[in-house]
Amino acid sequence: MTIRRILLVSIAIPALVASCGPEAELPPASPATEVSAPASQETSTGFRTSSAFENPHATVADYLACLRAEDIMLISAHRGGPLPGYPENAIETFENTLAHGPMLIETDVRTTADGVFVLLHDEDLERTTTGSGLLSETTYADLQDVRLRDNRGRVTNFSIPTLEEAVGWAQGRAILQLDVKRGTPIDGVVDMVAAWDALPHALVIAYTTDDALRASRADPDVTVSVSIYDTGRLDSLERQGMDTDRITAWTGTEAEDPDLWSALNARNISAAWGSFRTLDDEVERTGDTTQFARLADEGLDILSSDLHKQAFDAVETRQNTRAALARCNG
Repeated sequence: MTIRRILLVSIAIPALVASCGPEAELPPASPATEVSAPASQETSTGFRTSSAFENPHATVADYLACLRAEDIMLISAHRGGPLPGYPENAIETFENTLAHGPMLIETDVRTTADGVFVLLHDEDLERTTTGSGLLSETTYADLQDVRLRDNRGRVTNFSIPTLEEAVGWAQGRAILQLDVKRGTPIDGVVDMVAAWDALPHALVIAYTTDDALRASRADPDVTVSVSIYDTGRLDSLERQGMDTDRITAWTGTEAEDPDLWSALNARNISAAWGSFRTLDDEVERTGDTTQFARLADEGLDILSSDLHKQAFDAVETRQNTRAALARCNG
């Protein structure tokens, strides 16, 4: 751990606390949350995740620029890629996703009653865990006996991870897209990412202009995903001092917009879009996964999907993600 990391963690954490047939056997608990693990480590799935997103660049944005030049559309596993036995927002689920192929990991960040950042999508605990009540009214100590449920409601052996565990795990292995939920201080999340020297392995998702600017001011090198539905908002962010070299553009989940994607690419900005509310349903109904590859040909750089494995396999018919990563890792 660097001196900078020790100092920032020792300062940031107290400040945050003060501010705020028979079913298949479930997979066993994994040692994945050992944050001090060496960069090259075989995970519980047997996949050496460090062989993918090593990222020698200073930021996620710089890495994405290299992959954009390689004409690669990355797949982002929405909520980490949950599947039966693998709940959303669990590090063990992230490993299972990466065992299939190199994909971005989108995950949700919230805050406990005592200011600890953890990975959880909902405001309350009922749907995805064995706990109950609002997370914001629950201390981290009270989460220790809580276990995660998969999307079928089955209880797993997995616990709610902290952001610190996830960021430590991601280094040399993965790119995290941190969806910072309402009420969670985005600048505090950026501080923790920076404290772990993890700016090459995590970006933050901001829903408002104020949050985007707050994240950028916390650390100018952090990559921020901002909702961009036209280039006018991009111009507005630039006028307010946002470095667009540190932006990825989230273009929504509704209509596809190749013209906007092309305009963003022309300004060296990666365009992201989510298929989990529209196209995923169509693919499940028709079985036609070629539509995922079509998006890549239309200029999309990042596709967020609930059908992450199918999407990854489909785009690999037009590209070789691993080979491109190896070149950008060099």
